[in-house]
Amino acid sequence: MTASAIEINAIIFDQPSGNVKGIGTAFVLIKGKQRRIAHATLFVDGEPEISFDMPKKATPQVLSDITDALCQFREKLNEVDA
Repeated sequence: MTASAIEINAIIFDQPSGNVKGIGTAFVLIKGKQRRIAHATLFVDGEPEISFDMPKKATPQVLSDITDALCQFREKLNEVDA
């Protein structure tokens, strides 16, 4: 994995939009393109809701990058949703 193969973003809004206080996304570089693999909606009350967009096929390296990205994504969500 290269550092640029994974991108993790999380935003907490200054003012919540209804019951949504922020969002998070995880991207992995697959075949030269950044692909979103996970998206989270962070709520004012309650657990985040996370959806996944996994590729149907992957090389062992891409699988490793996805696994690393999901671990980093979980850590980032825990950090911003504390």
